[in-house]
Amino acid sequence: MKTFKLSLFILWLCPIFCYCQHYNVKKASIIYCGLGNEIYSIFGHVGIRITNGVSDRVYNFGTFDASTPQFISKYIKGNLDYALSIEDYDQFILSYEAEGREVKEFQLLLTENEVYDLEAKLHNIYNSSSRFYRYQFLQNNCSTKISELLKRILGDQIIQPDYELNSTYRQSLNETMRFNSVWRFPVNCLLGATGEKKLSIASNYYLPDSLINTLSHTKLSNSKESSILGNPTSILPPKNELKTWHIDYIVVLSVLIFVVLYKSRYLLVFTSVLGIVIVFLMLYSNREEFSYNYNILIFNPFDLVLFIPRSPKKSILFCSVLLNIGYVCVFIILSITYLPLILLAVGLIYVKAKTLYGIHRQNNSHIWLQLML
Repeated sequence: MKTFKLSLFILWLCPIFCYCQHYNVKKASIIYCGLGNEIYSIFGHVGIRITNGVSDRVYNFGTFDASTPQFISKYIKGNLDYALSIEDYDQFILSYEAEGREVKEFQLLLTENEVYDLEAKLHNIYNSSSRFYRYQFLQNNCSTKISELLKRILGDQIIQPDYELNSTYRQSLNETMRFNSVWRFPVNCLLGATGEKKLSIASNYYLPDSLINTLSHTKLSNSKESSILGNPTSILPPKNELKTWHIDYIVVLSVLIFVVLYKSRYLLVFTSVLGIVIVFLMLYSNREEFSYNYNILIFNPFDLVLFIPRSPKKSILFCSVLLNIGYVCVFIILSITYLPLILLAVGLIYVKAKTLYGIHRQNNSHIWLQLML
């Protein structure tokens, strides 16, 4: 009788025990937050979610303190520190719901031990000085941090995709900004020679979109799954309106039409001021994307001298036209894919050549007038 009662008691405990075991199984996933309309959100965001049914947290490498002294200066210089933060999942989602941004979840198909290892490493990072890191847009951000962490945990188990990438940083950025084309022009103007570097599998983790795409083609040697990522689960549908308007093309073409019709030289004020900004960033900033910017061949800071009375306009214009022609050559040789820049260069050559011709005729008429007198 006692044995029978004991058996009944054990059978009664089994469902509870099984439920508790299931309840405490940890799962890890990547939370992908879609593109937004603001400058800080045009490339999206990613975080790591770890839940066991009791605790539900998002580990976010994209946290910064806007109250940091000299925040803008440090960001431009490349000396701004980002940090790993731990956020409640519901609060994390609410912030993106308020912005109307899409949120998807991709489960990481890891073993339970690997998930525990992932969580332990995240906690170690959070509780150490490595929680803070020097942010670099192309090399050290919320996306690259996740890829580095997975490589540390999985090591040789990772089987990288075997396809080749035929795009550059510039092409990748422009594709991501197709819904935010108003930002494409300034980004392409400030992006230096790095923009023409070919992307590899190793460097294709720098954007949230490319991180998800690369991981979806990544396998594990100890797993039968065809990818490290499970099928996406929609958490929030996109509510913000993202449309491909090509505003940058429209604006540049409109400016060029105005210049051709009215032969306005005041376009040179804008281009020369932008040239000063480019030179400043090349000299001041440590960020790779600002270095060796050959767009300075279009945006010549010395064009401002043309608006100073009695300045050597003819010599300056001649040199400036040569620089613009030089840019056209660089554009063709490097196969730069951003058309508005070449259109602007051709437009500037037209404006400067027309002005140079006008100065030449004016000087000749003065000479003939002196000879006649």
